[in-house]
Amino acid sequence: MAQHLQLAAPADPLVVVGHGSAGPLLPALARTQRAGGRHIAGYVFVDATLPRPGPTSHLDLLKAAAPDEERLAHEHLHAPGGVWPALADSEKPFPGESRGTVPHTAQGPAQGLPQARPRDHQFWSETLPPAIDWPDAPCAYVHTGQPAPGCGDVDFWARSARSRGWPVTEEPDPLQGVRASLDHLPG
Repeated sequence: MAQHLQLAAPADPLVVVGHGSAGPLLPALARTQRAGGRHIAGYVFVDATLPRPGPTSHLDLLKAAAPDEERLAHEHLHAPGGVWPALADSEKPFPGESRGTVPHTAQGPAQGLPQARPRDHQFWSETLPPAIDWPDAPCAYVHTGQPAPGCGDVDFWARSARSRGWPVTEEPDPLQGVRASLDHLPG
């Protein structure tokens, strides 16, 4: 992603936006852009997990927001060929895949929602890039009210954003939410 962003050469300043489990990767993405001479004006998290100080993994973040879902994920990840979000055999597959991959949450299938590609134990347990000297720009959060597969309780993440003093936009349409959040960022 960082290389694609570098090649696209967008105008400065940049606001980086992440959805779902991409949230904790935004500080590392921003570091690559700063190294390329670009100015980061802000961060917008859309129903996303948030970066945390110190070593952490996607599974750690899921456990913080939804311990029951983390336990369910752990069970699926340790089964032979296990992935999370879990696969549902009767649902529409991702392009190029032969079996259904509708993510499941602790509440059941996450149908009609943005789908997270099921990943293996290595993805969920690997240490995420550290959020060094972060946040280095203003942050905002968009809460659509829809689950984000693999993130646990997105209400938890919205509350966490509020507790950090970030503006939280309650908007069911993610694009409208991002637009509104940009108005809350200084500059």
